[in-house]
Amino acid sequence: MSAGGQLDLVVGNHDLDLAHPAVQDLFIARLGLPSRGSVAPNIRFHRWFLYLDNVVYAEHGHRYHDINAVPVPGDRDVPGIHAPSEVPLAAYLDSYLRAMRAGGPGRTLAGDLAGLTWSLVERTGHQDSSRPADTSRSKDSRLPIAADPGLDDEALVAIDALSAHLGGATAVRIGKTILGPPLRLLLPYAAAAGLLAVILRRTPFVRAAVAFASAAAVATLVRNRGRLWPPPRSTGHALEAAEDLRRTLESRGLGVPIFVLGHTHVPAFVDLHGHGTRATYLNTGSWSAPDRGGRGYPFVQVTRIDAGDPVAELLWWPARESG
Repeated sequence: MSAGGQLDLVVGNHDLDLAHPAVQDLFIARLGLPSRGSVAPNIRFHRWFLYLDNVVYAEHGHRYHDINAVPVPGDRDVPGIHAPSEVPLAAYLDSYLRAMRAGGPGRTLAGDLAGLTWSLVERTGHQDSSRPADTSRSKDSRLPIAADPGLDDEALVAIDALSAHLGGATAVRIGKTILGPPLRLLLPYAAAAGLLAVILRRTPFVRAAVAFASAAAVATLVRNRGRLWPPPRSTGHALEAAEDLRRTLESRGLGVPIFVLGHTHVPAFVDLHGHGTRATYLNTGSWSAPDRGGRGYPFVQVTRIDAGDPVAELLWWPARESG
């Protein structure tokens, strides 16, 4: 930065507050920079995506994952305070799963499910959309305000329409995530209780046997509650989003050769074929833990010499070429 470098930050689902100017000012101060005015040419915050004509389209990627999709962040709303609908559904689910794993006196599955349901109902009541009613040229639309220059209003609406939406498939997947593990754990005990009930149905031991199997099931559920709900992971949506983004931009003559997404925590380098000119999708992965293969920490590097074609690489820190 002091040498004149440019820093661009793209907001994701874990740092939605960076859309707020006050948080941006605090971030700049933490970097040891003097003030917003003096560094304005060197640091930029992108509430939606980074678009460089004929070079790259970069976005965090959470808007294409149903439980993490939120409207385009507003100009001055703090998610969760001024705009409850901008808190991703996954935040509610994560709080619920953490509480279930932790357990505690007085906690029951039914009670926690009721609390989660109420939170979701409240969220739905505050649900908002970043899309304008009829046209993106509305002065109240978030899209032109949040987007980089270079894309017209129709392109912004088309890109925004690619974001994930909650629906029946999401509800089924969440239900499987929450109820599937305990049901699979209890199934053998339920089968054993049923079998004992049939075998001992004409004896005085039937109630005792069924009660014993039921008690064993409950004890197993309590003992294993901390391992029942691993966080759900979905990775395919990022590649699908890159393909959709490519088609959307190329159909308007705004195509770029490089699409960079993150969010999935899975680094990737994939050539996109079959739609006009060649393009590449890269995923930055995550630095939450080093790569199991010993390569280090993944990052994406895009270089361009003079007016030549941009070159994208998936590298590792310590830098090691990978794709």
